[in-house]
Amino acid sequence: YALCYTFRRGEEVLAHGSKLFVEQKDYAFERADIHVDVRRMADGYRLKLVSPCYVKALCLDLTEGDAIFSDNFFDLEPGVPYAVTVRDRDLKGVSDLDGLKSQLTMLCVNDVAFSEKL
Repeated sequence: YALCYTFRRGEEVLAHGSKLFVEQKDYAFERADIHVDVRRMADGYRLKLVSPCYVKALCLDLTEGDAIFSDNFFDLEPGVPYAVTVRDRDLKGVSDLDGLKSQLTMLCVNDVAFSEKL
């Protein structure tokens, strides 16, 4: 089992994460089926991510460009949307929304653990 938690002050998220109650190697990770919705904002982009299953240590990256995301290597709670932003000034090698979508890659512990079971 996994316990997911979020510490808030009003609407502000102070911290979030999760705790597995078994060794990570013994956890029954499911295939990560992450849906991502990318939207343009005034000064960058907003990525809203959601997965039907628990996701451990999700890493966002770009295939060719470079980005500093507002959060990275984070866990996703099943069914709970999580938003990450990237400002234009923290984005290199991407010219528009379609460019960001086409370059975005996601890798997580689920991908590695699930592939080892096959």
